[in-house]
Amino acid sequence: MFSKGLENERCQEILDAKYKIDIDLSSLERVKMTDWVAEIKADGIKEGRNRKSAEDIIAMMNEFGCTLEKALEVVHVAESDRDTVLELVEELQASS
Repeated sequence: MFSKGLENERCQEILDAKYKIDIDLSSLERVKMTDWVAEIKADGIKEGRNRKSAEDIIAMMNEFGCTLEKALEVVHVAESDRDTVLELVEELQASS
């Protein structure tokens, strides 16, 4: 939501799925910073960071012939984020 790499549609999916919130994103940006807004912002930043990691992994595999495991290691993907990053890698590869 607050990450430049996320599209508005994906931001709304996050709000709907995780927080059960249906809100206009431009309105959300005008809302005062509250605990739930801070959490949503942190999730958006994390999602943007995971997407960037997935893009970097794909680039490494394409440019240098790295294995997926080696690229994950080089990019320093946290164990807690690996499943999400792997899903993003699959999505990005499928869409290209």
